[in-house]
Amino acid sequence: MPKKNGLEAVREIRRKSLPSKISIIIFSNSKSPEEVQLSYDLGVNSFIQKPLSYQDHLQCIKNIIIYNCLIKRVYNFT
Repeated sequence: MPKKNGLEAVREIRRKSLPSKISIIIFSNSKSPEEVQLSYDLGVNSFIQKPLSYQDHLQCIKNIIIYNCLIKRVYNFT
């Protein structure tokens, strides 16, 4: 993002919307335990460390899509 980092974006999203309406998934290269904890403290739903290979990226994205579809079905989100 050109003008904000991911954590700044999370702060703004959480400040402007109801937490239950938007799922936020951080997809990051960071290995910092402090950044992971801060992300959860700010209200992200998941923090995923980016895989190194292209195939692992694809599988990770597929898993995120499946997860979100299941959550929507369980909680009847539309």
